[in-house]
Amino acid sequence: DTLASQAVYDDFHGVSAPITEVTWYGAESVVGSACGRTAFEITFYSDVLGQPGQQQASFDVTADRMSSRRIPLSVFSTDNVYHAFLPTPVNLSDGWIGIQATGAGNCVFYWFTAPGNGNSATLASGNLSFNTYDLAWCLGGNTAGGEGEGEGAAGGEGEGLPFGELVRMHPAVDRRMLLAG
Repeated sequence: DTLASQAVYDDFHGVSAPITEVTWYGAESVVGSACGRTAFEITFYSDVLGQPGQQQASFDVTADRMSSRRIPLSVFSTDNVYHAFLPTPVNLSDGWIGIQATGAGNCVFYWFTAPGNGNSATLASGNLSFNTYDLAWCLGGNTAGGEGEGEGAAGGEGEGLPFGELVRMHPAVDRRMLLAG
């Protein structure tokens, strides 16, 4: 979240189709209650020797937000699945993704962690540090050229949200969460 003065990133590898949509899992809070955040910045970076490299694309998006009701959280009233179509496709087979909540107010976004290769990074106060966990997200590509149901919906993102062809996924949400700022 831009309010938190830090950013988090996760790596991806082997994407074979243009990325046209992103799904991610998290929660937001203003002193213990959900606040309905839907404005996000999604940024893609190249991979340079296992670190986020040069920015390749960045989009300000309004995400669809839906309660996933998968994890009971005492701090938040609900956990959420977020989904956004990108305005233009991103062609990047290996790289890093960063998602930050934007907008006014004091609502802080927490990006959930997930099992994976254990390689994510946090940028705080100008210092990049590496984490031993991954973040919960799914990259999608709609090769048919239009919105619709696709393979991505089978990964537990929630019914009622449109997904294209699944490109890369970290489907299992962990109980840990990371302040994404």
